Amino acid sequence: MSAATTMDSAGTTLRVHPSDVHRTSPEQTIVDDVTLDADRVRGTLKPRDRHSYYRHDDRRGITACLYGLESLRQVETFFAHKRLERPTDTKFVWRSVSMHVAPADGDDIPDHGFELVHSGERRREHRYSGVARLHDRVVILDELTVRYVDADTYRLVRGNEPCSSKDAPAPKVVRLPPHEVGRSAHSDVAVGAAETGELEVGASFTSPVFFEHPQDHWPGMVLIDAATQLCNSVVSPERSLTALECSFVRYGELTSPVSASITFTQDQAHRQICSVSFVQDRQVVSTVSLTFT
Repeated sequence: MSAATTMDSAGTTLRVHPSDVHRTSPEQTIVDDVTLDADRVRGTLKPRDRHSYYRHDDRRGITACLYGLESLRQVETFFAHKRLERPTDTKFVWRSVSMHVAPADGDDIPDHGFELVHSGERRREHRYSGVARLHDRVVILDELTVRYVDADTYRLVRGNEPCSSKDAPAPKVVRLPPHEVGRSAHSDVAVGAAETGELEVGASFTSPVFFEHPQDHWPGMVLIDAATQLCNSVVSPERSLTALECSFVRYGELTSPVSASITFTQDQAHRQICSVSFVQDRQVVSTVSLTFT
């Protein structure tokens, strides 16, 4: 193990190393100390600081939601390597995510605390649920389904060597203004307009947040972030993000455009539901649905 280990009555307490959660630097590692049991992980998260990508505690709660989801993604990665003993070259393939945000109520989970539960495997897909508390909000992961693919199978599935973000041409888009999508820096914008006028995924391949290390496809977290930015630009400003659901159908390659289209509905409780569909070469890559209350 790359982390120092001590034992206590609750399980194994570990210090998290960036490589344990597929990061290369401590600055991008959100998870701090963890206690690892047979089917769950508990611990603390690093507070968001003023230099963090997630530093904006916007009224919508979008960045808090992304921070909570990314933290639980890192915890899931840690659990898979340490408890399920998945090799370091395993590919983590997200299939679906369902989560919601609620006001913090009670002291079951301390501030910046988390718990992730592994509920088992079915049809080669592992299922998780969890919670992360961030000041006045609790990010509740209702279900994450993920498939762990060994390196040989991944190469077989992907066919010819896919293009890496180190070599892929930059997306040919004009990124949307940061203030329209709830960001403060141009480099933090993940969507833009193509020459055709279509909206497309346009995150920079050199961004330390979107591509903290080289990838051979659009990461799921980047597509989720792009969806929140698109919805932020059009949803009523008094609304807050309260739920998110997404599914991943196929890999989004880095060598051709991934277009984004938005539809709106309103349910009987007058919540606005913003659905984003990502399409590449006429095939759906991912769909993301966000609920604003």
